[in-house]
Amino acid sequence: DEAKESNAEPMRLALRGESGTIVAPDYRGVSVVAAYAPVDPMDLGVVAKMDLAEVRDPFVKAFLVVEVTLLLLVFAVYWVVRGYTKRLNDKLKVVEAESAAHVNRMEELRFALDIHAIVSITDASGKIKYANKHFCELSGYSQRELIGNTHSVVSSGFHDRDFYNGIWSAIRMGESWQ
Repeated sequence: DEAKESNAEPMRLALRGESGTIVAPDYRGVSVVAAYAPVDPMDLGVVAKMDLAEVRDPFVKAFLVVEVTLLLLVFAVYWVVRGYTKRLNDKLKVVEAESAAHVNRMEELRFALDIHAIVSITDASGKIKYANKHFCELSGYSQRELIGNTHSVVSSGFHDRDFYNGIWSAIRMGESWQ
């Protein structure tokens, strides 16, 4: 009885001159969308009904297509990024191995130089950054006392100003001085 009553509602509304849509169960108990409108000159009403599931179906299908497309796009981006990252990691490993080999070689060369020469390294302002064992023995200062100071700390007073200007000129130009 209640289903019959809700079935008749769109027609009653149309006959009263109203138009619109409602969602209600039909005579089968299935939810339908009912569109209704009056037909004025004939004093009639028109009602069109469609199952709600049928109305929703294109939207659900479109939503699923969009979801699947987005999911496929996410996977595609993931695989591209994963492959690119793997290639970068492989290249990084090669560069790291080459860098480690260069560092080892530099340490070997420094060791050979330190055994056979008196070595000090300064920054551009002339402050000592490194002094090897032979330099420390010759100067009488420890590495700790030398680092951060200029070579004036070990000046013998024997050489004139031009001698030191020549040293610093060579060093400022990035050359070594012996």
